Amino acid sequence: MRDEAVRVHLKEPDLLVVGVLCAQTAQRARQIHSCMPTSAGLLAEGLAAAFGVAGLLAGQARVNLQLTCDGPVRGLFVDADAQGRARGYVKNPLVNFLAAAGPFDAGGALGRSGVLSIVRELKPGEFYRGSVPLEDFDLERDLERYFRESEQIATAVCLKVEADGPERLARVQGLFIQAMPDADPRDVERARSLVQLSRDLAPAPARALDLLRPLRDALGDEAEVQAEYPLDYVCGCSADKVMRAVLAMGRAEIEDMLAKEGRAVATCAFCNTVYQVTGEQLKALVEAIDAPDDEPN
Repeated sequence: MRDEAVRVHLKEPDLLVVGVLCAQTAQRARQIHSCMPTSAGLLAEGLAAAFGVAGLLAGQARVNLQLTCDGPVRGLFVDADAQGRARGYVKNPLVNFLAAAGPFDAGGALGRSGVLSIVRELKPGEFYRGSVPLEDFDLERDLERYFRESEQIATAVCLKVEADGPERLARVQGLFIQAMPDADPRDVERARSLVQLSRDLAPAPARALDLLRPLRDALGDEAEVQAEYPLDYVCGCSADKVMRAVLAMGRAEIEDMLAKEGRAVATCAFCNTVYQVTGEQLKALVEAIDAPDDEPN
């Protein structure tokens, strides 16, 4: 089964639904960050959630899902877009509750206070930020409250992380059910109930569209599949971006690095790639700062 997302309009009762399967992406993130099981499970939920939020927005949308907390995991950050690309990290990858059994539960890792924030970029350069304090310490429930309080849109969120033998991230999925502008918000609650009744009985889905089967069986099959696309862990870091970031630090900071270290080292938080900026490259950046602007013709 491949990682993929599907966005469907259920015409009756007028709901927008996004289904997400992302076990391979979550396993890749776990490998990159050397996550212990509890941290890996929380990051897996965060990836499924960010894919779902981006899928609801569609188009060229990009979202940052950020969670900060006072628990041992300290929080996470996931960046995802509506084309199926995501990257992320958990602040403390070494959290593991050895006594944990049954379905994944990250509540204890989140502590007793925290904030869930979502930054949406619907068009390049246009950012919208909303946030809510953590109350349930469960990403599923707190994300629903985010939609209710910050976006004022009735939305049901179902996230699931399940093991299969030694593989703790064998099944990572998300289902987002959102009322369209003319829909009855009570239909979202009805749809959520249908999903919850079937989620522990349903076989492992082969496609993201299979996640919608309980809804389509009960609510009618008049549905428009708006998009179906693969998901992947993709980091956009590069040596060129690192050089631009160093240049933006300004002459004084660059000269200080030259004097103290003779070079600069940057490690990408999303993919752990290490970039080396040599002393000669730092000197070239200083010269670029000092170079006068070209005179107009």
